[in-house]
Amino acid sequence: MHFTLNILYAPVRPGQTPPELADNAVQLATEWHYTKRRDSETTIYLISGGVDATEIPQYMREWNTLWISSLAVGSQISDRVRNPTWIAVNDFSTAQCAQLYIDIMHKFRWTTVYLIVDPKEPSVFGVVAGLLLKELARYSRIQYFVQRITTKSPSVAYGGFESILRDVAAVSRVVLFFGHAVFLRELMVTAERVGMTNGEYVYMALETMHNKPILGDFNWQYNDDNDQVAFRAYQSLLLVQPKNIDAPSNVQMGMEFIRRSARDYNLTYNIADQNFPNLISGYWSVVATAALINESLSQVDAMDYQDGRDLARLFLNHTYTDEYGSLYVDSTGQRRTDFVVTYFTPLGIRTPLLTKTGMEDNLNDVVHLAEWASSSQAFPPPNEPLCGYLKTKCLKKSINVWIIIITVMGIIAATGGFGAFCWR
Repeated sequence: MHFTLNILYAPVRPGQTPPELADNAVQLATEWHYTKRRDSETTIYLISGGVDATEIPQYMREWNTLWISSLAVGSQISDRVRNPTWIAVNDFSTAQCAQLYIDIMHKFRWTTVYLIVDPKEPSVFGVVAGLLLKELARYSRIQYFVQRITTKSPSVAYGGFESILRDVAAVSRVVLFFGHAVFLRELMVTAERVGMTNGEYVYMALETMHNKPILGDFNWQYNDDNDQVAFRAYQSLLLVQPKNIDAPSNVQMGMEFIRRSARDYNLTYNIADQNFPNLISGYWSVVATAALINESLSQVDAMDYQDGRDLARLFLNHTYTDEYGSLYVDSTGQRRTDFVVTYFTPLGIRTPLLTKTGMEDNLNDVVHLAEWASSSQAFPPPNEPLCGYLKTKCLKKSINVWIIIITVMGIIAATGGFGAFCWR
């Protein structure tokens, strides 16, 4: 079978918004389909950029054409009636990530959570938080609070988290932060200074790429005056991340991309500037497609390679493996992501706590923590402290006990006085 790869692209203008960039995919795909594509050819669209999640699926369904996206997608892909030819091989699944948060809450019986969300910078945080909020709304027993912030605002960068943390203290002990790593650190440093890293609290943050400028550095050490404070504070933090974020094979592939870019296109850049999840997803979309079609040639039943629905079914419930790792696509057409939840030890070392593989629905314990945040509090801390969020429950109990004691003493005194009166 002969393959021809045609690269369709549109120049990016300065200041273009994500929706405008997504519109490029519609324009490029329709132009190719109606003016350049030959009916005798089998066409497969490999879309590495953002797409319009409404128009592109509609066109591809009507054309009965297989298309493979390699950027994060929402839950709409799981509707195979509306999206029978869509396969997503993105390295990070926002929908699965949102479900992971739900799984963690169920596992540790946390039913009251406080979300701090920057919905715009970068957009992946807003997308995951939005999906999570939709899931939380389905559970009547879960209570959640949301504080939306703009991390570019000086009020946040210089102490604005203190007022937010006062709100947190009154209603929850589980804080889910969706935003840039610099402002996560600002939140954690502030929490340490106001006494909210005492073992009662759990902070969780999302890291989709390791130490990239667009997301920031999620480690505690920045070599500044706040390092010691951050070192203590991060012992109350959990990080959610794709499991392969630091895999040696990924680093190897990243270096290979850099080498070939310099050799073939005279384009040089640093690995810190490399948007690696998008690169590897684009890689998977090409090699997995070729491998699965090649595999289908040996099947007994004849296959119509111009039928996009048949081509899409090749991917469903299938695993592809090579020297850079493996790709598993489930029955909904989505690549399943392996996740790991890490914590910081008393030595400041990031260590796995939980894992969840893409082919399983269960969370797996890696370690069991005897203590949390260098305190006597065992992990996981309870959803609500024994005395309540504002310590008022113990105060009420104490007041009630004193009322009972005083009442009993009064009765005894009155009875004793009456007895003495009768004796006389």
